[in-house]
Amino acid sequence: MRNNKLLSINKIFKLYSSYPSSIKILVKLQIHVSFLVKIEQLLKNKVPKQLSHLYSVKNLQNNILYIEIASSSCMINFMSLKTNLIFFIRKTILLILKDIKFIINPKMFMRQQCYSSNIYQQYLSPYSKKLLLKLATKSSYKLKNIINKFVLLVKK
Repeated sequence: MRNNKLLSINKIFKLYSSYPSSIKILVKLQIHVSFLVKIEQLLKNKVPKQLSHLYSVKNLQNNILYIEIASSSCMINFMSLKTNLIFFIRKTILLILKDIKFIINPKMFMRQQCYSSNIYQQYLSPYSKKLLLKLATKSSYKLKNIINKFVLLVKK
């Protein structure tokens, strides 16, 4: 207890040779994560901008790179890029890469839509707006409020 002191994680990683083997596992983990980050940065240059926010590099196991994708339509686009990506990664960083596997995660797409500033605004023609407001006057109180809120949310 007398020699206990706080150390930053970076110092622990730098001095891992003087610590037990459990720290060596953390060092290996840090190296693995930094390697995945480098791969993701390389892929950002090769993947089209339309797809850049719809994927993330998840893992590298047994010389297979696992990439998480938002939807199956994105998967089709990535499958067309697969051979070029494998060639590029082999050429630059990882010579022993065998394959790239894609995993679909729909939650990723939902998260991107929530935080995206490129959400398309819906437009309502003046005629449709007029018809909806006329329908609201003949509707119940609850439905009337819902229709009025909808008309106010949609741009002119």
